[in-house]
Amino acid sequence: LPIEAGMINANTAPAEVLACLPGMDIAIAEQFVADRSSLERTDGALSWVVDVLDGEVLVEAGPYLTGSSAQYTADLVGIGARGRGYSRAQFVIDISEGVSKIVFRKEMSHVGWALGELQTEDLAQYTINP
Repeated sequence: LPIEAGMINANTAPAEVLACLPGMDIAIAEQFVADRSSLERTDGALSWVVDVLDGEVLVEAGPYLTGSSAQYTADLVGIGARGRGYSRAQFVIDISEGVSKIVFRKEMSHVGWALGELQTEDLAQYTINP
């Protein structure tokens, strides 16, 4: 897949994602996340960013920062009746055009169990009986 430049939500992105931006490294990104969590801010606002990034980093990373998200990743799991059958897929959903659109899908069943310590016998409580 070709690499496309996109925007990163400064209000929610983890340090590992922020560290990929020009001018950022993991130390700056971790401090950014720590500062972000300690500030009171209006959702969607980015004005706080100028207070936590120095000028050079702000100039380099700033064009890639936004205050909202338009793409979401979903890791979906499907399990058959009585725990038989298992399917897992990752989707990227884009809402930037006002309508939800799947822009990427990857089969993930080969990666294995996605539900942590939950075992197939524990799933009976979630079964919907017709």
